Amino acid sequence: MSILIASGGSHPALAQSLAAELGHALFPIAIARFPDGEMRAKVEGDARGADVFVVQPTHAPVGERALELLLVSDALRRAGASDVTAVVPYLGLSRQERCLDPATSLGARVLADMLSTAGFRQIISIDLHAPALEGFFGMPVLHVSALGQLAVSLRQHLVANSVVVAPDLGAAKIAQRLGAMLGLRVALVRKIRRTAWDVEDIELLGDVSGCVPVIVDDMISTGGTIAAALETLRAHGAHDGATVAATHGLFTEETATRLLKGGARRIIVTDTVPQPWSPSMPIDVVSVAPVLVEAIRRIGRQSR
Repeated sequence: MSILIASGGSHPALAQSLAAELGHALFPIAIARFPDGEMRAKVEGDARGADVFVVQPTHAPVGERALELLLVSDALRRAGASDVTAVVPYLGLSRQERCLDPATSLGARVLADMLSTAGFRQIISIDLHAPALEGFFGMPVLHVSALGQLAVSLRQHLVANSVVVAPDLGAAKIAQRLGAMLGLRVALVRKIRRTAWDVEDIELLGDVSGCVPVIVDDMISTGGTIAAALETLRAHGAHDGATVAATHGLFTEETATRLLKGGARRIIVTDTVPQPWSPSMPIDVVSVAPVLVEAIRRIGRQSR
């Protein structure tokens, strides 16, 4: 069975990288947009009998990118593809994985249900926000991690007194794994929130006095959680010049300013979503292509 790499419109550069590493040309899919905004996907190559991997992270606007992925899947099935796998490096709505209120939507479950009924054989995703997300899907989920890729990049910037820091309880396991990879101690900043966006109180578990922090999380968005952690670390004697690392860089316009003021020196993220934005501070972008290529090859071996 032949393997084909296709792409929606959200991250063709990453899809092209995967195809190149696998020794293929990117399989042609045309996305037509009508004047009123509607989309239509058309297969422009021979997909008959092929195992097709469609690369489409579902970052904002989530609804548009998810719908495009569904349309591409439908077009491929109609064109005779044997199996279609969704390669969703970043899963949108993943922070909506639990109901904080009985009358609130469960966005991650809604998106998982949509993808599960779209004819995909399985889904590949990277560093999901919560383990519970795997159980939302009605199909196999191959959940892989880019933490090893981040560790390789981080080793180039470490100083002797570095310490890995989790900026909240949710990042504790990631920090422990990264600390083990780098041979560094781990500290934890624990927070209590007023709302989903505002931090109320913060405490530090671990000694960071005289150390340079390496703060790690699964994603960076506004930078509010990390900025609050940086303030706490400085108050406990940590040096400025922190490195901030995350798999998913979902930056807003204020993120760079917020982290600069907080004492960060460098941000390292991966290309699970495109990184076209150029802030006024160094951002290193690490490719997840090797991680995804290995996942695709693993699936290919299992299909034989």
